[in-house]
Amino acid sequence: PAAAAQLVEWNGALRWLRGDAPAGALRAWARAAGGHATLFRAGAAGIPADGISTPPDPVVLGLHRRLKQAFDPDRLFNPGRLFPDL
Repeated sequence: PAAAAQLVEWNGALRWLRGDAPAGALRAWARAAGGHATLFRAGAAGIPADGISTPPDPVVLGLHRRLKQAFDPDRLFNPGRLFPDL
């Protein structure tokens, strides 16, 4: 987004943005560029209801669910931290 302050590293493969755009708008911008967005620091509005990361496609989400079930069947470790329903 043009109004956000940007820092580019990893030869352009990683961009850090600081701005006031809603999480959904930043995720759409990243997706349109072939990437994804992860929230590192929440503003006054707090963490968005849909989590800190761009939701993965259904196949990847299924893999995450199976791994979580195998390694943390009681859901003790960071429930909902990466994705709201994990």
